[in-house]
Amino acid sequence: MKNATHNRISRLLLLLILVGLASPTLTVSAGVNTWTSNGPDGGDVRALAIDPANPATLYAGTSGGGVFKSTDGGGSWTVINTGLTSTDVRALAIGPGNPGTVYVGTAGAGVFESTNGGGSWTAMNTGLTSTDVRALAINRWNPVMLYAGTSGGVFGNNGVSWTAINAGLTNTSVSALAIDPGGYWDYGGDTLYAGTSGGAYRNDGVSWTAINPGLTNTVVQALAIPYPPSGAGPDAAYAGTEGGAFKIATNGGSWTAINTGLTNPNVLALAIDPARPATLYAGTSGGGVFKSTNGGESWITTGPAKAADFYTLTPCRIVDTRGASGPYGGPSLAAGADRSFVFAGRCGIPSTATAVVLNVVAVSPTSGPGFLTLYPGQTTRPLTSTINYNAGKIRANNAIIPLGALLDINVYCLQSSGTTDMVIDVNGYFQ
Repeated sequence: MKNATHNRISRLLLLLILVGLASPTLTVSAGVNTWTSNGPDGGDVRALAIDPANPATLYAGTSGGGVFKSTDGGGSWTVINTGLTSTDVRALAIGPGNPGTVYVGTAGAGVFESTNGGGSWTAMNTGLTSTDVRALAINRWNPVMLYAGTSGGVFGNNGVSWTAINAGLTNTSVSALAIDPGGYWDYGGDTLYAGTSGGAYRNDGVSWTAINPGLTNTVVQALAIPYPPSGAGPDAAYAGTEGGAFKIATNGGSWTAINTGLTNPNVLALAIDPARPATLYAGTSGGGVFKSTNGGESWITTGPAKAADFYTLTPCRIVDTRGASGPYGGPSLAAGADRSFVFAGRCGIPSTATAVVLNVVAVSPTSGPGFLTLYPGQTTRPLTSTINYNAGKIRANNAIIPLGALLDINVYCLQSSGTTDMVIDVNGYFQ
């Protein structure tokens, strides 16, 4: 009964829908000294950026949902895609002198600029011969200077147009860029680090040099270097790979793995809190966002930011209280009472399902007005309704309901007295 259509969607979007049934906002909390999964995913979370003037403002780029913005430290997210011609976002950067200026790198549509904090976007691609942009970096000391890492190498933009910077870069499939504020070279930027499908490189102003000792996985997908508040050079650079996160001293040495608590090792994005250089965020492939408050020594998940897959089902009647008494039949729902239904194994719903798509029908209530609230088992009943009705009427509504720990849902009936019958058909599920 499981079917043919398999759609990748963002867990962020899914949770906004699901939690919207229970409360107006999505809230998450972060632990200490561990990583926590937290934010957006319109597919994979590919890029993260933190407003240097207000660390509670974050941007996240996804591989199908475009750009999301949070103004409460990742507690809730809003889609901001006006003007983007591609929602396959691979890179984000914020202007250090003007946090309202944000840049986006996309797969196939090049670079976009926003001067109003993501309110709208405009393309800026003059001279950019490769529009498959995977990374962006801005010169802290000269914010006009922007760098792009692409499938065709590294490019620099001085505010007018793009110029290739590829001498010594033996692998031009660039997925990550970072600037070391402790170094400076004449082209207009700080010392650059590049992550490629063949390892990491460093450019001190002359050409690129490979720096791979200790890097046990050389598919480097993310790089990050903190800007210490003192303005002095940072002690370390961080890399995210298909095989976890790594750390290296910026004055040389080898990479060291830093994966304690990082339960999803496929790291696609890294960001550092500009006010707290020891606080890092890591966006992973299908595992959401993780956080470290101790320079990567340990990680915790920060919330519900994993990608989810949607599977349609042939419509199947799973509950009908008009039938004979049983776990999925009668009796009718009583006013002021809850009733639970376990969905595991019913109508093709697997044990890995996290939410179900339902058509809910209230049939011939004996009194009204009233409503039914459907919500996950073993959770607090929300104050909102799933379907409202009047006495003697038949009313239907569609709903996406997250499942409880036992793959169950609760149904609460509120009306002045009497009973109502209920019919539930399931049309699909998320996992």
